[in-house]
Amino acid sequence: MGLKIGIKQKIMLRSMKKQKKAGFATEEAERFTLPVDAADNFNNSYYLTAHDGETSLYLRLGERGDGTCEVWSSVKHKKEHFANKRNLYLSCESPLKVECKETEKEWLHIYQGELFEVSYNGKETVTCGDGKSAVINLTFNATAPIYDFFTHGNDKLVARTYARQKWNKDFFEGLKKNKQTHYEQYGTVSGTVSIDGNEIKLNNLPAVRDHSYGMRDWGYMNRHFWLAGVSESGRAFNVSMVSYPNAAGIHAGNVFVDGKIINLEDFSIKDDTVCDGLGPDELTATLKTVDGNKLSLKGKRICETVYNLQNGAYTLREGYGEFVLDGETFRGVWEFGYNADIKKWSCYEDLSVI
Repeated sequence: MGLKIGIKQKIMLRSMKKQKKAGFATEEAERFTLPVDAADNFNNSYYLTAHDGETSLYLRLGERGDGTCEVWSSVKHKKEHFANKRNLYLSCESPLKVECKETEKEWLHIYQGELFEVSYNGKETVTCGDGKSAVINLTFNATAPIYDFFTHGNDKLVARTYARQKWNKDFFEGLKKNKQTHYEQYGTVSGTVSIDGNEIKLNNLPAVRDHSYGMRDWGYMNRHFWLAGVSESGRAFNVSMVSYPNAAGIHAGNVFVDGKIINLEDFSIKDDTVCDGLGPDELTATLKTVDGNKLSLKGKRICETVYNLQNGAYTLREGYGEFVLDGETFRGVWEFGYNADIKKWSCYEDLSVI
């Protein structure tokens, strides 16, 4: 590490430590609603995913300041995979409702709309047949405290990336442009999924919920990936990378073991994570926790749904993955996203030292 980069990293770490003193405003974050005067690219996003050996599902409601909302709904049960075909609505017409019943403990997610049987041909999602009437009624109950990526995350992973950037007007304006509150929580999901009158009952499926709000311009992002898994024993992990023009390659992650969330010191993925914008079908990673443990992670994509966001400015490949983390099976999210400008895909410096 160069002397100048080392000094900049120390400055950034001191700044982050100072900002963290206020702590995380849990009640405010859990009760947050989209401001009336929100800018068009302001986003208030709720995401829920749950998995067991037979069923995987996710729901996402992304409320935007321009009066629209992004809605994703997907259910995979045994060999059948269903997803919604339309994913942009006027907010007043959203088929997905999300409600906080008790902060940091219980959330309700209800989807009433159409789902289509879908398949993936290696490049895009293909719908089969007519839409089927679907009602999804899910209750999330927390098994872990809220994990806010800024307040509870590993500062070093962010500071090292920022320290390598050119600190000019564009850099600091970029930080303001993409400032968000972003947190997650592990738990379980119970409820029912009814598709064309056929009901699936869910009882305590291991789950993750995600809430973020702030400015989100999909076209500003270079690319990103998010891998998250839950096991039937209640363990979980989270590994992510996001690359912006002013911050190329921010790592984040944690593992949830024996009721305790442990930050990652870092992770390393040696496989190609671009694959011509299609994302990898398989990958192998090494995770190192802050308490010194090294964990081996292997994963494969099971299926996915492809979303073209912001008029094609960004393609998001939202899939289900199956993982083995130190010998235990996990199921969860296999998400990869890419800017429409392929030149931006290479704007990522792997700083991992594992």
